[in-house]
Amino acid sequence: MHGRLVWLGVLLVLGGALPVVGCGAPPDCASGSATGPSSVKLVSCADSSATLRVLGHVDNVNDCVNVPGTAVAYYDSEQTRDSLCLGPKDADPARGMNSAQVGDCLTDFQGSDVSKLDCGDAAAAYRVLSRRATGSAGGEDLLTNCFDTPGSTAHYTWTLHSTRPGIPLESGLSFCLIGKGLDPARSTDHARVGACLAPTAVDPGNYQQVDCTDPTAVHRVLERFDGSPNDGLCDSVPGATEAVSTEPGDFSGYTLCVSPIN
Repeated sequence: MHGRLVWLGVLLVLGGALPVVGCGAPPDCASGSATGPSSVKLVSCADSSATLRVLGHVDNVNDCVNVPGTAVAYYDSEQTRDSLCLGPKDADPARGMNSAQVGDCLTDFQGSDVSKLDCGDAAAAYRVLSRRATGSAGGEDLLTNCFDTPGSTAHYTWTLHSTRPGIPLESGLSFCLIGKGLDPARSTDHARVGACLAPTAVDPGNYQQVDCTDPTAVHRVLERFDGSPNDGLCDSVPGATEAVSTEPGDFSGYTLCVSPIN
């Protein structure tokens, strides 16, 4: 859990009157923006203004969170028959964030376009340890929702937002992640007295457990305190020179008091 990154993904809900073209079934397209509020209009996929593709029709706009590749959920307040789940016209829906499951890999968080991709791809940076539905984007939820996932080093929250008053934030997904090349079983979450730690190569600033004879080992655990992290606890531990801990505010976290391996 130590060193977790927090990134907020946004799924937009756009409202207004939606003109119907043809049968209105996939793979019809639409004009509009996938990244911000804009008017949305159904058009032919051959139309030069087409930027979005209809990926699915749902009864409840919040159900678009489960339609792979959705970037925009369009709620038509003047029609009650269904809502449209839209994604970028030329994007592969299978790479959409909401299609990622446990064991899948994701791109890095450099920029706003986080997507799923094959774990063998050189661009893969994180692996999904857990995926869960989340009902809101409240700050408390963002800070605590991976504390119960051992080995997680980052998390990404993809949230369904409304651009119109009165539409509640009912759907979203929270992903607990680990660096692609890391083993959650070697996480410091499991470290006990006597364990040895080494910096991780793929997640700088974090540590993992290694054999004490490993040349990369730099610390030995002298004491472990469970609960809200407090580096000051190590001041009373003989031989301890540093503390390795979970992030502040993690009441289910821990503090490891360590000494250098000579």
